[in-house]
Formats: sequence, structure tokens, C-alpha cells
Amino acid sequence: MEFGFGYGGWYGGQDEKPADRNVKPGGYLHPDQVRDRDRGPHAGKGPAGFQRSDARLRERICEALEDHDYIDATNVNVAVHDSDVTLTGSVEDRAQRRLVEDCVYQVSGVRDIHNNLRITTR
Repeated sequence: MEFGFGYGGWYGGQDEKPADRNVKPGGYLHPDQVRDRDRGPHAGKGPAGFQRSDARLRERICEALEDHDYIDATNVNVAVHDSDVTLTGSVEDRAQRRLVEDCVYQVSGVRDIHNNLRITTR
């Protein structure tokens, strides 16, 4: 087994985390792998009074939906008001509807989701 330096310290051996197994040559983790690592106890704790703007939050949500390998967000509309997200449009089935909602919940700064997505009938 190879050992090297990755994001957050040395990897390999007994303490190796699953994301560390695919460390790129040179020992650095790909950004997607950094996202998948275990998060510390203070992850998501910003400065007092900090709130991401609705426009920036919408942008991050749209990027998350676009980047998700199992979501077709072609007919999904995203609106954000005071960190509350409203999803409208249509998806293929209930599983997609739930998957879209789960993906949006994982975006930091989302307070609540109003899932108004409709399921298209074929």
C-alpha cells in the first residue's frame, strides 16, 4: 500500500478513510473526494449573523442538482426566498422527487423546502 500526504494529513494503513483510497498522484485529493470526507464537529458553523444571499443559495442548489449523477433536473425550477426553497416543475417518478429534495437539503444554508414537483405520467 502506498502512503502519502492528502487533504488533512497522511493517508494509508489502519487510519485510511474510504475517500483516501483514490488519492491522485502526488497525494492530493480530488475536490469531489474532499466533499465526501467525514466532516468535523464544527462543519457548517459560520460567523454570527451570517446568512448566504438567496441568489447565491439558488446558484449552489442549481449546481448541486446539475452535478448529481442520478438527477435529471431539466424540468425542475428552483426559487429561494429567505433561505426557504420552493421546487416546481416535473420529474419522472417519486424516487426522483425524493432524490431532488434530498440533494437540496444537503446544500448548506437551506432552511426549508417546499417540494411542489409533479410526477409526469407517460
